[in-house]
Amino acid sequence: MTASSNDALREAPRPAVAPYTFQQLLDRQVEKFGLDLVFHVHVPKASGGTVNVLFRQNNFIMLDFDMNRKDFFGVVPEDRFLEGYLASPPRRSYVLTGHFRLDNPTLRSAWMRHTIVTTLRDPIDRMLSHYNYTLRIPQNPWHDDIVRKGMSFLDYAANMYSAIGPQYSFFDDTGQGSFAPTGTATPQQCLNNLITKVGLYGLTERFDEFAVLVGYLFGRLRILGVLPGNVTERIPNPPGAPPKKSLSGAERDAISELLKDDIWFYGEAVKEYERRISDWRVQAVLAETLPLVQSCRAALDRLLTVRDPDNPNRRAFDRV
Repeated sequence: MTASSNDALREAPRPAVAPYTFQQLLDRQVEKFGLDLVFHVHVPKASGGTVNVLFRQNNFIMLDFDMNRKDFFGVVPEDRFLEGYLASPPRRSYVLTGHFRLDNPTLRSAWMRHTIVTTLRDPIDRMLSHYNYTLRIPQNPWHDDIVRKGMSFLDYAANMYSAIGPQYSFFDDTGQGSFAPTGTATPQQCLNNLITKVGLYGLTERFDEFAVLVGYLFGRLRILGVLPGNVTERIPNPPGAPPKKSLSGAERDAISELLKDDIWFYGEAVKEYERRISDWRVQAVLAETLPLVQSCRAALDRLLTVRDPDNPNRRAFDRV
C-alpha cells in the first residue's frame, strides 16, 4: 500500500457497518472464506477466559482490550490492523476481546464486516464467583475488606453492582465507552441489543454447546478438549479464607432483590437462546457433535485431576 493510500485511509473515514446477526451466520450470509473478525464482550466471571482459549485454539489472534489505554491496539498498530481489512479474504483472523461494552468507540466505528460474541451466566452464580475470585486475588478491590475486615457477601455484591454494573449493562450502547457503566439503556433495551447486535452468545453452564456453535457457524474444527480458562476454583488461595458455596434464605432474598433486573434479563436471554438453538440445522449438528465434545471434556477434566507422583500437592501437568 502506498503512502498516498495510507493517507486516504486515515483521512476518509468509512461508514460503520452492522455486525453479522445470528441468522446471517446460520444462513451462511458471510464473507467468502468465512468470518475473520470477532469482538468478544467478555462479561466478567461468565466463562470469557474459556471463550478466549477456544478462539486461540482455532487460530484467531487475540487483541486484548487495555482499560488504561481504552483500546485494543497496544501491540498491533491500529492503522496496520485496519489496512489488513482493505484486502480481500482470506486474511488473518482476529478476536478483539476484553471487559468492554457495546458503547466502545471501536465497535461504534467498525467498517469491517464482523460479529460480536459473548457468554452469559446466572446472575447470582456470577456474583458468587466474583466474591470467591476476590478472596483469592489480593490486588482485587475489596479483597482486604473481605479477608481482614469481614465484609459480608451482600455488602460486597452491592459494591460490585455499583462499580461494574449488572450483566445486562455490558450490552448498553449509550455510554461513554468506559469500564464503569455510564449508559442509560433499560434492561429491555440491553436485551434488544443482545438479540440484534450479538451474533452468537452462549451460557456458561452450557459451554459445550457454545463450542459446537462456534465450530459450526465459523467453520472451525478445533472444538474438542478446550481447556477451561481462569477458573476460580483452580486459583491458589493464600489467605485460606473459605469460599462461599451457598446462600441462606435471607441472603438469597436480598441478592435476588439487588439483581432483579439482571435476573429478568438473563431469563429472557435464555428464552431467546433456546429459540435460536431449536433451529433444525443447529439441532442436527448438536446431536452428532455434542457427545464428542462432552466426552473430550470429561477426559480433560480427568487429566486435570492427575497428581504429580513426586509431589501430591500439585497436579501432574501444572507448569513448574
